[in-house]
This record gives sequence, C-alpha cells and structure tokens, in this order.
Amino acid sequence: MFQLIKRNARFRVFVLAQCVLNSAEAAGNVIIPLVVLDLTGSATLVSFVVVLEMVPYFVFHLPFGALLDRHDRKRLMILADFGRALLLLLVVIVHFLDGPVLIALFAVAVPFGTLASVSDAARSAIVPRLVEKTELEGAYGWTEATESVAWIAGPAIAGFTVATVGTVEALSLVSAFLAAFALAIFFVRIDAPVHVSSSKSSILRDIREGLSFFLRHTRLRTMQLIWTAYGAVGHGVVLGLVYVGSGGDASDALAASFAVSSYAAGSVLGTFCSGFLKLRTGIIPAWCLIVFSAGAMLIAQGGFHFLLTGAFLIGAGEGFLLVLYLSARASHTPDHLMARVVSASALFDKGAGMLAALWIGFSLSVVGGSATFLVIAGFGMALAFLAVALRSRLERRTGSPGP
Repeated sequence: MFQLIKRNARFRVFVLAQCVLNSAEAAGNVIIPLVVLDLTGSATLVSFVVVLEMVPYFVFHLPFGALLDRHDRKRLMILADFGRALLLLLVVIVHFLDGPVLIALFAVAVPFGTLASVSDAARSAIVPRLVEKTELEGAYGWTEATESVAWIAGPAIAGFTVATVGTVEALSLVSAFLAAFALAIFFVRIDAPVHVSSSKSSILRDIREGLSFFLRHTRLRTMQLIWTAYGAVGHGVVLGLVYVGSGGDASDALAASFAVSSYAAGSVLGTFCSGFLKLRTGIIPAWCLIVFSAGAMLIAQGGFHFLLTGAFLIGAGEGFLLVLYLSARASHTPDHLMARVVSASALFDKGAGMLAALWIGFSLSVVGGSATFLVIAGFGMALAFLAVALRSRLERRTGSPGP
C-alpha cells in the first residue's frame, strides 16, 4: 500500500487533489446545516436541503454514467466542480446583498446536486484507470483514508471559520476549496479508455447494458444490498452529530465540528486498515456494523466525551465497510462499464441517504439526539445479522466465501 503511493506519481497527485475536494465537502456538510439551523432552528429543514441535493441523482445519474463512459471523465469532473464553487459563491453574494439566504440555499440545492452527481461518478470511475487491478484495495484504502483525513480537517476548519467570520460567510471557504480541486486535477494524466461505447448506440441502450451487468452479478448485488441497507441509517449520522454537538442550533459550532472530526478520525483508521489488510471475506462486514452500533450507543448516553468516542467508532466501522464495498465493486467491473455501474450504485446510495436524512432529521426534531442514536444502534445490530445471513446464502449458492 505504501509502495503504491510512493511509485505512482499521478495517483499521488490525484489523492492530494481529492483531499482538497473532500475538505470542501466535509466543511460544507457542517456549514450548510449550521446556516439553516442558525436561520430557522429546524433540523427538518436541514434534512430538506440535503434531500434536494440528492434529487438530481435519481433523475440524471444513470444518463451521466453512460455519458462518462463515452466522454472525457476528467474534463467533465473539472467543469462540474468549478460549477459547484460558483453556486456557493452566489449564496454568499446574496447574503452580502442582504437577500433571502435560505431561499438562495434551496434554489441552488438542485443544480449543486446535479453537478455533484457528475463529479462523484467521474471520480469513482477514474480510480481504476490510475492503478493496476491488483492494487485496487490499496488505492481505495488511500482515497478513502485521505477523504477521512479531510473530514477531520474540514469540519474543524469549518467550525473555526463559522466562529470567526459567520455561518454564511464560511461558505466562501467551501467554494474556494472546490475551485482549487478542479485546478489541481487538471494536472493529473488519465489513461485513455481501452474500450468505449459505440457512438451509434443510444444512451438508453448504454444505461440498460450497465444496469443489466450490475443486477445480474451476484457478488456486486450482495455487497450493494449490505451497503445500501447501511446507508439508510449511516448516511444521516453526520446530521445527527452536528445536531447533538451544536445543541440543536448554531450556539456551539465548535463542538459540532469536533464531533464530525472525531467521526472522520475513526474513518481514517477503518479505511486505512481495510486497504492495508485487504480483507474481503468472512464476517468482516458484520463486525464493522457491530462497531458502528457500539458508537451510536455511546452517543446516546450523552456527554461530550461519549459523543467524541462514539463518533470515532461509527467512523471506524463505516470506513472499513466502505473500502470492502468499493474494492469489490471495482474488481468485478470492466472499465468500459465502470461509470455506469458506479452510477447505478449511486442511485441506491443516494436513495438510502435521502431516507436517512428524512427520518433522522424528523426523529431529532421529535425525540431528540439520545433516542435517535439508540434507534440507529438498533438498526446497526439488525444489519449485522443481515450481513451474516447474506454471506451464508452466497456461500451456499456459489460454493465460495462471499465478498
């Protein structure tokens, strides 16, 4: 794993550039909820903003995947992230003009999500072009570990920036980071595809080809089911951490940012260990979910130390599980289908994320943080049993260990 980052210069540049992007996204995931909480005090409205950003995935992500398999993934990713930077800058400008900031946030949520859809699909599909197939676990270990490092720095920077210059003004930081990533990725050389879709084939046919491969592949389908089921719970955890840490408003932005940073620190450990150990088989996914549940139970106890420790455990369990999922998906998918398979996976992921944001936002508003995290812990344990059952079923059908 260390040799990969040492000898592969273009992958090293890509990882460093992605760290900048992840810092932007991590900071944004703290600052945007704090902006809405500061303006309204409503966790439900925070979840609505999150859901609006996810909507474009369901409309555009599959066509985007087919287009990315035909065209230059790098160029489209650069344009998408420059676009995201401009949209956030527009919100800041509205604020300085004493305009309706909340309306501006809702207005840019859908186009912002649309551009994020392009960027996410392109970024995930590019990684297999930068490394050998035998190096995928290490590659995803590095990309996800550095993402987690960015999630330590990003929320901390966001918290200090909000405390120093204000919530809306802090969005300019996210905008600058997104633009810096787009500029940095320009210098990464991406190999030309070995195979591309025929220009004579229709987009619908390309989409159908990708979906057919994805749905017929037993191991891909099984790992996707586990990850999607997790997402319906885990993808809303950051919202919960921000809410619990801040006390339900923007009065303690630093505590909220420290909670998210602790979650990211756990993810660094989980992703790095998963990439280094290269464990794909056995009941490892179930153990990841058990660690996740233990973290949620600690947060439910209340108290700042329990919050930080629980967030760390949640991040560790999630990080290990994520690398298992990404490496299994990439190792079983040919390059010419990669963007389409990534896009199909993202639909499930975003659907799970939308569900998580809605029910966790509602639960936080109705029963509070402790009860919500108790429910999250219970779901995590149920998913651990599901992971064991799916592994046993896959072994009976294929005669070999599951993913």
